[in-house]
Amino acid sequence: LGWWGAASTVANGQLLLSGGVAGGTGPTSSVTNEGHAYDPVAGEWHALPNAPAPFYRGAVACGVYRVGGARQYFEATATAQELPGYDICGPSGDVPWLSESDTAFTLRPGQSKTVTLKLDAGTASTVDQPGDYSAALAVRVDGPVQPAPLQVSMHIDPPKRWGRVGGTVSGADCTGSVAPLSRAKVTVQTKRSTTSLWTDEAGNWSLWVDKRDSPVTLIYSQDGFSGLTKRVKVRSGSTVSTDVVLRAAAC
Repeated sequence: LGWWGAASTVANGQLLLSGGVAGGTGPTSSVTNEGHAYDPVAGEWHALPNAPAPFYRGAVACGVYRVGGARQYFEATATAQELPGYDICGPSGDVPWLSESDTAFTLRPGQSKTVTLKLDAGTASTVDQPGDYSAALAVRVDGPVQPAPLQVSMHIDPPKRWGRVGGTVSGADCTGSVAPLSRAKVTVQTKRSTTSLWTDEAGNWSLWVDKRDSPVTLIYSQDGFSGLTKRVKVRSGSTVSTDVVLRAAAC
């Protein structure tokens, strides 16, 4: 079809194209305001609402937000426009602990249907820690305006014999100044497993462990700092806090 110079983005699980030049590069080509979407699940294209004005070589972001572009030749514009209804911008895919009784169905005008959701931590290998889990269930309809995602949450209480180990990892420079270390690696070794995790921006970390796997070896490391190893015992239903300070290796 000879369509080029369109702005593209991904939203609601579809590839969205807007504007561009239709008709190739010959004398019959023209800048267009058309929009099209490709649904990879259905393997089909469908039309999007037209942009208010023709443009090409502009920018588009999930939302959908269109910024800039040229109307003809290289006469750039400073406009920004929005096409609502395409605001599911995050990665899509199956949530291992969430399933639905129906994944696709057709409703006639005036009809309704109840969809049952099942939350199951026991069958999800990615759910191996107590705590709060959240997901967004996308509801897609055959039309340009999509409903807001349904927010789903799941809470898991720790088993009675489990305890938590955690703490803060800080770093000391050569002047003795101490500050929390983000992205410091903490390796937790038990009798049956080895788990690696990283501290947050405040240097904090935590992990629930079965008391039967105690004692636990904690190995702390960060680039530019000397490593440190500790051994702690896990107590059922309580938290063992281990705050450590890593020394700069260059001192």
